[in-house]
Amino acid sequence: MIDNPKLERILADAKRNQMRLAKQVIVEDDPPISNALVTGVDVAYSDDIAVGCAVTIDSGTMKTIESINIVADVSFPYISGFFHLREGPIILGLLKKVQHKGPILIDGHGVFHPRRCGLASYIGVIADVQTIGVAKRPILPTQQCETDYGKALTIDGEVVGALLHIEGRRHPFYVSIGHRISLETAVRVVKGAILNGQVEPLRLAHVEANRVLHESLSC
Repeated sequence: MIDNPKLERILADAKRNQMRLAKQVIVEDDPPISNALVTGVDVAYSDDIAVGCAVTIDSGTMKTIESINIVADVSFPYISGFFHLREGPIILGLLKKVQHKGPILIDGHGVFHPRRCGLASYIGVIADVQTIGVAKRPILPTQQCETDYGKALTIDGEVVGALLHIEGRRHPFYVSIGHRISLETAVRVVKGAILNGQVEPLRLAHVEANRVLHESLSC
């Protein structure tokens, strides 16, 4: 457990780092999406043990191209707005092993964040890869406006994400730019990875991470 004075220093440094990295986020398609590959990343936890899993699919066929996982120790608690301190090192280590990436879908927010640098943007900038934030809940109150690609989410006039409503699903997904991708393209990529009301690569990564975690705990 981290004592309060030390935790306060860590979070203060993390805030400064998030604001610095937010300025490096690229909100354009760099490079343009040229194939159907897309990777979903998720992490499962049990106390101080975590399993990270990355599943790459061909969104044209929904077939799995690659599935990679790692088991790691966790030393930082979950604190809203600072998810990258807990999950960032695990995902960064995981992505080093992934060969067929495409855009990386992160179960969390990107620029839809108090300091415009949630987990998806943090991973994108640090690893220099295309990332998209896909979350089930908002982190901040927003306004909405209509666009060609659906309802955009704005804060003080700044577009920070989009609502993605899926037929047959009660609650929408909150899609936001992570890094090196436009919001319009991010929404299109996530839409293209939907199967049976779920974002398929994220679902597969979630299932696999929990399976490996259960096996690790049983050993």
